[in-house]
Amino acid sequence: MLRNHPKFAYNGLTLILSVPSRNDTTELLSGVPGFYINTECLSPETNIYCCDVRLVDDPSPFYKDTKVIVLLGLQAFKKWTNSELTLDEARGSPFIINDIVCIPTFGAQDSIDLKDFESKFNEHLKKNEDEDEFIGDDDNEDGDVFESKGRGKTKRKNYRFWLKQDIKKALRILENDGKIPKLYEQEPTYIIAPDADFVCDRLLKYKDNFMFYDCETDFISYDIRCFAFSFSDNPFEIITVPLLTTDYKPYYGEEQFKVFRALVLSIQSNTLVAHNGDQFDFLVLALLYRIPVRKVYDTLISQHRIYPTIEKSLGHLMSLCTYEMYHKDEGSHGYFNHDQAMQLYKYCGKDVFGMYLVWKWQQEMADEDEGLLLSIKQANDAIIPYETASYLGMHYNEIKRKEWIFEADRLMEHYMKVMRILTGPNVEPLISNQKCNKYFHELLGYPVISKTKTGKPSLGKDNLLKLGLSVDNPVTKFLIRYRETQKESGILNFNPWITINEQKEIAI
Repeated sequence: MLRNHPKFAYNGLTLILSVPSRNDTTELLSGVPGFYINTECLSPETNIYCCDVRLVDDPSPFYKDTKVIVLLGLQAFKKWTNSELTLDEARGSPFIINDIVCIPTFGAQDSIDLKDFESKFNEHLKKNEDEDEFIGDDDNEDGDVFESKGRGKTKRKNYRFWLKQDIKKALRILENDGKIPKLYEQEPTYIIAPDADFVCDRLLKYKDNFMFYDCETDFISYDIRCFAFSFSDNPFEIITVPLLTTDYKPYYGEEQFKVFRALVLSIQSNTLVAHNGDQFDFLVLALLYRIPVRKVYDTLISQHRIYPTIEKSLGHLMSLCTYEMYHKDEGSHGYFNHDQAMQLYKYCGKDVFGMYLVWKWQQEMADEDEGLLLSIKQANDAIIPYETASYLGMHYNEIKRKEWIFEADRLMEHYMKVMRILTGPNVEPLISNQKCNKYFHELLGYPVISKTKTGKPSLGKDNLLKLGLSVDNPVTKFLIRYRETQKESGILNFNPWITINEQKEIAI
């Protein structure tokens, strides 16, 4: 069994691989993955020749001075931790196993490969079906960089970045004699559902502070079930305030108005900090509760100025700049009994404390770079003007919009009739990729332009244009026009911008 023993003095760091990569024949971490880990992840603190590199199935004993373990790949993570989390969720979290800190992360070879070559060519991997949960995932889509809820799926192109950050975290723990460094001087205190007077006292106590805020809402009406807050002068006291009971009645009864009044005054007196508040928290406050924000700081938008291309969910950012365990799976989706409510309140409070740690790290980063400081300020200064535009909406001509939709629908019907004449009555309408493939490739025998991940022919927008240029068939031209008109009609079929309260009144 392959194992790279340290060639120089052992530094206390052990790297455990799930399986050898397809290129590992005489030693582990050979080729580009080993070069990247040695020169980018371990350097300049140490090097790979001072580490113990081994496989998860290796029964040989560890070196007695082992202080930190990095688990590379799903199989190593599962066998060592027995955690029910996915590797994507647990990555970067410090697990304490046998008094040794273990940091799970992505596999080295899989982090280097831009596509999933390991599951196709690695004979060792084919024998480990558990790896399919992670390695078989090949995401090349750009997606939405502004992920915020939970820890969204990590894009393959960013595996390399997160591998480096996780190993750097392991090195910081190693430098601290194998103990997790403390980023704060005291443990947070979570105060859940205090009386209304206590809530008002805390909300009105601080002025000209950064107010860290998060709310949990109903998934349909967006009514706030609870919100949590803390202040920069006392960030370790996190207060969670329920607004709705589990049967959707005001939690504080007749005193609820006092809580709202204090919340409004506190928001106006401090800088409100939220994660993805630009797209959620600030909008909910303004549109549903008529509480406008004045001074804001969005940790998600600020992070985009620090690392523009990586994932920016709160879970991702906490793994980047804290040593906290992953908690984004602790929030309860149900809200039907006391236990579910308490679970939600605790989760909301943890979000606020995690947000504070992220904000603190961002401030430290900005203090070292004047250009970054100005860039973050510019981004946050733009939030209020764009939020105001969102509140007010945009004027449009409803009669003209309906006329355009009607005209687009008539054109689509016309294009479809023409295609039915050109293809003949025995061909099904070309309204799906499957039907288009059947007509162009199976019936007419046209060459396949491109294939999907499953190996089937793809006739998306770009491929259809390429096919139209390569063959002389008028059906392709009408099909392109049909799809263009369909897209135009879909864009015009938006829901008019009215507030949630107005929607409720219409429903009533």
